[in-house]
Amino acid sequence: MSVALAVVTAGGAVALAVVSTACDSCMSLPDPATPAPLSHSPSATPSGTNARLARALLTRFDGARVSVPARSGTYGALADVPLPGGAARDALSGSAPVTPAGCGAWPASGWTGTARPARAAAATLTVARAGGGTTLLREVLFVPAHRPSGLTLPARCRAFTVAGGLPARSGRLSAAGVGDAARGVGTLVGRRGAADRVALYTIVFRVGRVYGVVRVGGTGPAPGGAAVRRMAHDYAQRAATRTRGLT
Repeated sequence: MSVALAVVTAGGAVALAVVSTACDSCMSLPDPATPAPLSHSPSATPSGTNARLARALLTRFDGARVSVPARSGTYGALADVPLPGGAARDALSGSAPVTPAGCGAWPASGWTGTARPARAAAATLTVARAGGGTTLLREVLFVPAHRPSGLTLPARCRAFTVAGGLPARSGRLSAAGVGDAARGVGTLVGRRGAADRVALYTIVFRVGRVYGVVRVGGTGPAPGGAAVRRMAHDYAQRAATRTRGLT
């Protein structure tokens, strides 16, 4: 499930669009300080959580307006990777093999625990960038029944390949100042300048017992870059601030 938003100004300009430049060093972004632990003390999930999470989702982001109402469900059903279909999307969602095995998807599959589905709500924004390409932003809020794990990016997964031999690399993404604690990872898939190149920036944050996963996915010859990374950070920061009303 997703909620789509489009932002276009009069004359065809895109309100949130920022022309990004190719960035091959954008994965080396250490946080200024060691991130705080994301763990919390699990407790029973209260009734009505889904509706409360849905109300806490961002409905505006720099002038964007929701065109389809937010929906609720379980984390597993709502946590899609916001990218067009293809080899890169399959690899980054964990539904296609990569080399080394187990890389590509972050957080790792099953990181929220499998004993009880986590209640969740999600929303998605769609932005057509000036100069071509598309940026998709997705926010998922949920309350896990168990302490999440699997948020470490293994060193062996900093460089990997997806189906067809496409090169990919991942690195730490700054999540400073987001929520009570946060971690981020950025991934680029494809060869420099290729029309089907893909970037995916993911930030996982915690505010009290509520967790949020914000993903910003871009496609096109220059899908990443400083402007898109800033968009991911700002989006996550605003989402975490709004989430404080639930704690």
